[in-house]
Amino acid sequence: MRFKNQMLLLAGALLLPLSVAIATPLSTVQIRVLDENTQAKEGVAVEARQNGTAVDFADTNAQGFANFYTLEPGTYDFVATPGYSYNCDDCAAYTEAESEVTVARSGGNYTAGNDSYDAGDLQLALGTILLDITVKDQNNQPAPNLYISGFIIPEYQGGGGGGGDGSGGGGGILSSDVEYFSGQTDNTGGFLAAVSPGRWFINTYSQDGMYADSFKEVVIPEGNGTTQLQMIAKATDSTITISIVDEDGNPVTVASGSYASVSCYDENYTSWFFTDFQSGQSEATVNVVGGTGTPITYICDFYSEGGGAAPTQVDVTSGDDAEGTITILSTDCRIHVRLQDSDGNTVTGLDGSADAFTVPEDFNNPQASIFHYAGAYQPNQDGIYELEVICGITYDVNFFQFQDFGSGDTGAIGDYINANFFQSITTSEAASPQTVTFTLLQADATMNVTVLDENGSPSANTWVDVFSDSSPNIASITKKVGRVNSEEVGIFAGGITDQNGEVVIPIVSGIPYRVSAWLDSAFSFDGNAPTVLNPQPQQVNAQAGENAVTLQALEPDFTLTITPNAPEALDWVFCAVYSRVVNSFADASGGTATIGLLSTGGPYTIFCDGAAGATFYSSGPVSYTVPDGQETASTSVDMSEGGSYYEPESVTFDPSSAQTLTLPDDCSTMTIPANTFTSNGNITVTYGTNTDAVPFSDAASPLGSLFDIKVADNQGELIQPAQGKTFTLTLCYDENDLPEGLEEDQITCIESNEQGNGLSAASCDVDTEANTVKFTIDHLSDFGINRAESVVGGLGAVGNFKVKKKNGCKGNDSKRKLTFNQVDGASSYKITGTRTKKSKTKQFTKTVNHKGGKSKGVYCLKTQNKWTYSVTVRPVDDSEVTGAASTVLFKVKKNGNAKEL
Repeated sequence: MRFKNQMLLLAGALLLPLSVAIATPLSTVQIRVLDENTQAKEGVAVEARQNGTAVDFADTNAQGFANFYTLEPGTYDFVATPGYSYNCDDCAAYTEAESEVTVARSGGNYTAGNDSYDAGDLQLALGTILLDITVKDQNNQPAPNLYISGFIIPEYQGGGGGGGDGSGGGGGILSSDVEYFSGQTDNTGGFLAAVSPGRWFINTYSQDGMYADSFKEVVIPEGNGTTQLQMIAKATDSTITISIVDEDGNPVTVASGSYASVSCYDENYTSWFFTDFQSGQSEATVNVVGGTGTPITYICDFYSEGGGAAPTQVDVTSGDDAEGTITILSTDCRIHVRLQDSDGNTVTGLDGSADAFTVPEDFNNPQASIFHYAGAYQPNQDGIYELEVICGITYDVNFFQFQDFGSGDTGAIGDYINANFFQSITTSEAASPQTVTFTLLQADATMNVTVLDENGSPSANTWVDVFSDSSPNIASITKKVGRVNSEEVGIFAGGITDQNGEVVIPIVSGIPYRVSAWLDSAFSFDGNAPTVLNPQPQQVNAQAGENAVTLQALEPDFTLTITPNAPEALDWVFCAVYSRVVNSFADASGGTATIGLLSTGGPYTIFCDGAAGATFYSSGPVSYTVPDGQETASTSVDMSEGGSYYEPESVTFDPSSAQTLTLPDDCSTMTIPANTFTSNGNITVTYGTNTDAVPFSDAASPLGSLFDIKVADNQGELIQPAQGKTFTLTLCYDENDLPEGLEEDQITCIESNEQGNGLSAASCDVDTEANTVKFTIDHLSDFGINRAESVVGGLGAVGNFKVKKKNGCKGNDSKRKLTFNQVDGASSYKITGTRTKKSKTKQFTKTVNHKGGKSKGVYCLKTQNKWTYSVTVRPVDDSEVTGAASTVLFKVKKNGNAKEL
């Protein structure tokens, strides 16, 4: 019947007068794209837009024509987007060209015989601000035919309500206008791209695996001109052949139709290579770069659908054909995930997924790390999600309910809401399934949020999030869910406002919530102050039924210009200004940072960080009060040396002999007495700059380098000093680098805490004559000199915030596992982020609860291939005090692998 009706409609349309029949698409609408010399340009991506929205896409052919086959008569903006032209290797040097055309079945441009319309020409022009890139290998030879892309790194600017200490609040959101280019290097390794002022991230990769991936940041200054950039992509000269075997040592072949791959990366994550396994094969060969003289140690891990495995390490010297073996572990155990309501009844019919992923004890020791992901996306007939897992290891189990984040209504009273997100379980050797139960709360209330812009008008398409952590009124939750472990309780919901600036979000009453809104206009990425600040978040003690909340954007009434002063020219510098009401960030690489604030939003704290080469600089926290009656002001902050980055160095020796080692700063030393460590053979001591995000606070941040010290036995296992044994670490300092107000006799020391997720006080002796501090150490950690007078409480940033390239959430190509060191004193972690592809940007926000007894926090993020992600995590304590932010930036490649940027 449907087909018959369609035919009748079509027949009727053919009999209508021409003025009515023109609503059908033309057979062809074409527009030609020309280069700067008026020659046809092939491979250029062209969009046909109406009201700012692309309605059709086409690439130009060899004659320069982009042909569209779905366009009805009407007015269109035809836009050539050379930076997004994936089928053109050298288009990135051109800027966008646009032409408004009214397409009709009449006039001289219309040809009735073939029902086509000629929309004319689009002429490209070379950009006036250019980035001229030259890529060579390690032997200074051109690196041709490399895929190359670049995008502006989003700057975290704009406002949102701050946390209790002012350092928290709104996370930065990527601009919906992120600039991007892509293409391939020519035969000389050259590539030219049109860019705009800002900080850019550039990367190259080789489709055939003959070069290592390379990455570099570059700052494009204001004004017309060309910026030169030299990059090195190491040419591969060696191979690693990885064999996969079962637990009995028998070869395992990749089943037909299944996907499997292996990736190998060096210990410092500077080189990364991968290749796919072919169906029916049990080994694959990866091209890598070998070490010259000293072998490079690669960590190789295996990805497949379902199977878990531990990575293996392979040492490779230039010219080697090295080999490695990875053991695939069987998934003989089962975890049953059951959903129940507050009365214990099984809940079915929800749209969601259950996941389980391993929690390795030591991420830095691949031999001790087993990575496995299991996922179930449909329950069985009993409402159970069954996960196939490895026996005898620990998993974090998660249930994620898919939520409609559409515009306006996101749900209603009666909907189920997750009351806990993760639970840990160690699988047994028994064949019987183990059950993990998640309790879902039934919404008895809604948060009815209205968002207004700075003028009081509705703010449409604005993201609103509502979240509650585990306190202070946890009793009402634990009573409902029947749990006593409050650390596993937390509620997050969110949605996008409709055209009236309204959104309705289902919640549970009796719990305090923090309601926040994030306006696109509150984030600036051009180095200027944003013209709008996000609304100040509101705390709402939810009652049953409707809870009305109005959030209005704030208009800055004060502009602060900050000039960071450093002893040398800095390659980059960022400044943040925060208070309990507003936080704002700006790039000061051009010499100053201009930030919009509220005159009544203080008192404020300024913090600037930067680097010159491998030397870090920091201002430390600087208090600032807005002058009465002023609309603009300027201030300067002095930046002192915050230490240098030192590549890790290793020394291997017999522990029965004493050793004195000089650290990479050529001044500090480490003296290890004989028999301090116990090993059946030699030990290896590794020392260098801590490469994790340094968790700092107003009272605990390193002066100079924070040295990371590790010791491994002859089997590669990390070890601690023997019982009752100590060694000494002597660090040097320059008295001229001491912050203002800190005297030498006030110097204190710091180290990473036991969880590795914060800084705590460390005992040390200060020698003001020798300008040294001396630690007597009975355990291994990160050690440094504190730039503050004493170490007090306060949340620092999480440490070691990383995305697992393939090993986290492995069984599901659409998810990635992000891990971080938890922070003492935190009750939850606010995760905000964006995903970006071309000109599309989407935002997300999540709250992950602090997990007692665990050093690692985990967030499983659903991702899409070819999108770039920026994810920020902030610790939050029971009083809503928010710690410093840590951010990871990564891209999910077309094969599903995640690459940190």
